[in-house]
Formats: sequence, structure tokens, C-alpha cells
Amino acid sequence: MLRFRAVRLLTICVLGLALIAAGCSKSGSQSQGPAPQGQAPAEETKPVELKMVMFLHENATGNFTKLWLEKVDKYANGRIKINVIGGPEAIPASDQIGAVQQGVVDIANALYWPANSLVPGFNQMGDAEYSPAQLRQRGAVSYIQELFKPHGLYYLGNSSPSAAQEQATFYFKTKAVRKPEDFKGLKIATSGGQQKDLIEALGGSALSIPFTEYYTALERGVADGYFIGTPGITAFGLVPVTRYWLDEPLGSGSAGFFVNLKTWESLSPDLQDALTKATVEFEVDAEQAWNDLIDKCKQEAQAGGVEIVRFSPEDSARFYQLARQKSIEENYASVGDKREVLDKLIELTLDDNFHRLKGQR
Repeated sequence: MLRFRAVRLLTICVLGLALIAAGCSKSGSQSQGPAPQGQAPAEETKPVELKMVMFLHENATGNFTKLWLEKVDKYANGRIKINVIGGPEAIPASDQIGAVQQGVVDIANALYWPANSLVPGFNQMGDAEYSPAQLRQRGAVSYIQELFKPHGLYYLGNSSPSAAQEQATFYFKTKAVRKPEDFKGLKIATSGGQQKDLIEALGGSALSIPFTEYYTALERGVADGYFIGTPGITAFGLVPVTRYWLDEPLGSGSAGFFVNLKTWESLSPDLQDALTKATVEFEVDAEQAWNDLIDKCKQEAQAGGVEIVRFSPEDSARFYQLARQKSIEENYASVGDKREVLDKLIELTLDDNFHRLKGQR
């Protein structure tokens, strides 16, 4: 009997210990279960790391990449870590699209023009008459995304937003251009042949000169004026060799965020959504940041003795209509018989009621 009771007591103790152990095990497993609300589980806290390059130097005027990174952090809540390896000093701007395709980097804040060889006609995005937000609403972004997928790229959106046709303009040293006819006989520096057809149609001469040599060309009288991204007058220190700012800007955002397609598809849907939301919000906020930047540039230029000139409404309309015509002609010439994409992008990006066509600002 005593032996039976001892065995029974031992059995109860063993069962009790087993239950305690099971309870501890269960308690331990609960500690690895769902995290408190708003906190990611331990195994998900390690962020996805992505490598990125920019077409502008880190501290260049008009480089809004930091603003975009802030938006990404806001929506991804630390689950994406983007390591920026640098600007064109790391990978030349002309090679950055290819670097994304090859997986050298995961993302590039890259100029549009190198991508035009992949999707002939894509350059038209730089001549849009709608803001980046409006282009999304019109389906331009979703259309472009499908165009780039066969090339191993995913297009997120515009990385240099502004209001339509507000990106670049003409500046002069020797003569105040107060009407389109005043371009006649002037030698105008233009990097990469920008607006060459327009300058020549107005009776001027286009000189292909790099931005970095504008100052010397103006100082020595080689050029009478120049065409540059609007903040370039202060970014390149050109105020001392500039007397007139022609406030008839041209061009829309011509750079974007491109992601390696395999990288994009490897991201979870919620991280893809975070990057998309960050870019959508960035396009709106960066447009305002651009406006603020231009206002600051104007104040600095005027303080340095630069006069800001505008055409009359009638002359402004004539000028813009000619600029629009020449850009369309140039874009069609660049695609040859591959017109389908350009036809569609013209439909999505041009507005026959655009205020500049009527000389309105």
C-alpha cells in the first residue's frame, strides 16, 4: 500500500512538473508572438536595405532627395533603410539608369534622358503641361510603369517636381530681351543643345557649352546669355555676369525615381505601398519647395543687380507656343518611326487649355 501511494504521489508530481513546464513553454512562446500594437514582431524589425544613387551632388541646389527619404521613413516606419552612395561622382548621371537595371544599385534618382533610349518618346514627360500630381490622375505614371517593366525597371515618380513649365529659363548679360524678336543675333550658351531649335527659330545662335563654363563664356564675351535650370543662376555663381532674368520659364520635371524591378517585386506589398505613398506626398511637397527655392533665387539675383523681365501677355503666348512646337518636333525627330509611345504621352501630358498658351502666368 505504501509502495502504491508512493508511486501515485510520484506520478502526480511528475504530471505536475510536466504541466508547469508546459505552462512555462507556452508563456515563453507567447513572448515571441504578436508584438504590442504599433510595434513590429522581433523577426520583422530588421529593415530592408536598399542602395541608391542620385544625379545631383548631395548638397546641390534643388536636390530634394532628403525630403523623399523623410517621406519613406514616415510611411515605412523604419522598415526600409536606404543607403545613398552618392551622386554623379559615384556613378555618372548618364550611367545611372543602367546601374539600376544591372542591380549595381536598387534605386536611382535619375535624369529622364538616358531612359529615352529604352522607351523612345519618354522625354516628353519633361515637357508636360500638368503637375506631377495631375499626371498621376491622368494615368501617365501607371502607363510609364508598364513601359519600363520589360526593361527591368519600376518607375516610382517624379524626383524634381514643380508646377508645369517652371523648370528652366534664359538669362542675359549684354541685352535685355523684352520681346521674342530681341533674341535675334544673340549668342546663347546651352548645355547639351537644350532649346537649340527654339533659339535658332528666334534668330539667335546656340552655343553648346557645359554649365561649368558659362561664367567664363559670359565674362569673355563668347556668349551673350545662357539657358539653365532656374536656380542655376545662384547655384553656379552666375549673378555677377548676369544683368537680365527672362521670367518666361520652360520645361517640367525631368528626373525620376527608378527601382530595379526584381528589387521592387521582392518587397512585401505593404513596403511597396509605403514607397508609393511616400513618392505621391513628396511630389506635392517638393513642388512647393521648388517654388520657395525660386523665390529665394530671385531675391538673391535682384540683390545682386539682376533685373527680372517678362514679356507682354501677347508676346508671352507667342513665345511659349513656339517653344512648345519646337519641343514636339524635336521629340518626334528623336523617335523616328517609333511614334506610338510619344503619341500616347503627348495625349497624357499636353493640355490645349494650358494657361501659358494664352500668355497667362
